Amino acid sequence: MMLSHEHAPSSLAYLVAAKQLCGKRVELERRRRGMSQVFLGRKAGLGPAWIRQLESGYPKVRLEDYLACLDSFDVSPLALLVPVLFAKHERDIPQSLLLGDLERLETSLMEAVVRWHVEELEAMLAEMAAPAPSHIADRPDND
Repeated sequence: MMLSHEHAPSSLAYLVAAKQLCGKRVELERRRRGMSQVFLGRKAGLGPAWIRQLESGYPKVRLEDYLACLDSFDVSPLALLVPVLFAKHERDIPQSLLLGDLERLETSLMEAVVRWHVEELEAMLAEMAAPAPSHIADRPDND
């Protein structure tokens, strides 16, 4: 799915596109569960007019509001963050990824971040423990 970047400063256009996609996801989840916009608004702490704007991808809706709605459905925050990432890099996002259960992806990403961090720490410690190069170690002190 191609992401629309209309009506936004170029530096934030990707957020508008991601909000449109996430708004559609919120609407689909709400309808699938048979919820009204009023009920979702109460559950997420938002008014029904704001839910309408959120579902339509209105650019002024805060990211926190999308996350509050997703949390109301017990849907991973990746339903917002994956579209942000794809839009930021101007990549098409597969429909199945937009509507799928992202719980396994969420777990895999957290594990990958932890692995990456551990590898970075190990590399930093190895660099600190490495002996100084011989051309530096052999210099006489300038006392």
